[in-house]
Amino acid sequence: HGWKLAICLIVGLGLLGGGLYMGISGRGGQEDASSSAVTSSGDPRFDAIKAQIVQAQVTSKSILESKSSSPQKSALEWLTKEDPANLPVDHPAILDRYTLAVFYYSSTNALLEPVSGGWKDSSGWMSGIGICAWHGIECLPREQEATEENNFTPFTKRYDDNAKITGILLKQNNIVGEIPSEFGLGLEQLVTLDLQENQLSHTLPTTLGKLINLRDLLVRDNTLSGSLPSQLAELPNLHQLNLAKNRFEGGIPSSWSNMKELRNFAVSSNFLTGTFPNIASATRLLGLFLDDNDFSGTIPGFVGLLTDLCKYSGLFSVEFVS
Repeated sequence: HGWKLAICLIVGLGLLGGGLYMGISGRGGQEDASSSAVTSSGDPRFDAIKAQIVQAQVTSKSILESKSSSPQKSALEWLTKEDPANLPVDHPAILDRYTLAVFYYSSTNALLEPVSGGWKDSSGWMSGIGICAWHGIECLPREQEATEENNFTPFTKRYDDNAKITGILLKQNNIVGEIPSEFGLGLEQLVTLDLQENQLSHTLPTTLGKLINLRDLLVRDNTLSGSLPSQLAELPNLHQLNLAKNRFEGGIPSSWSNMKELRNFAVSSNFLTGTFPNIASATRLLGLFLDDNDFSGTIPGFVGLLTDLCKYSGLFSVEFVS
């Protein structure tokens, strides 16, 4: 029989409150990436950038040299032959710019106007301006003159230049598509990935576990499916993990018990089963959202050890099926 237990949780944290081609875009760096001997095309710039992508293991040689269309091939073509910015081959942010292009070409509605069902805001995307000025993109902070207009902030993360990306904040942007594996391979400085309330499908890439600087992984309210990647346990600085309102199945990986820095954890409204791993080591946990799943067994005893869990008022129901 089913029974419910009300658990006191934090509800006031805003982060939790809130391809033009289909098919292979989510498998960019998984095969053959160690082979750096790319086939020459006769275009030195194209070959040099392709070799850099392969050597960095962002996308595999087999995908970039395949005869089939793919978001990765379209991104490479754009970057080397069509991009108005025409970045130097050795530019430190060229892999970041390539990775964003892969995401753009992985979206099936990116080319549509907003009134026709496209992205709500794609300002700057695929233009000649720096990626740090593209809508929803933040980069390593730079100093700026503190004025009344910018609330006397001495630095900014948005500017017209190309630099290492630290944030992708595209919540509620009507993006249809999938999250490419390149996100975990080409954005080494990424801190925040916020793609909540879009129409993203397919699986959550296991490569996201390579983003050692990632602090916030927020993909609530999409149609992501498949199993939860055990590799996320390898993120040493993860504070916010919101996977609620998707279609994930199976159990929560036991390795997730090692997520010691978690502050907020949400997996509610999925199709998760099994027992819940002991996350008592996450002593700073403030918010825990488990409802609307099919967990089995008894209420986890570690809940009583999380002394900060009830710091703020708010109730939700967790159903464990015995």
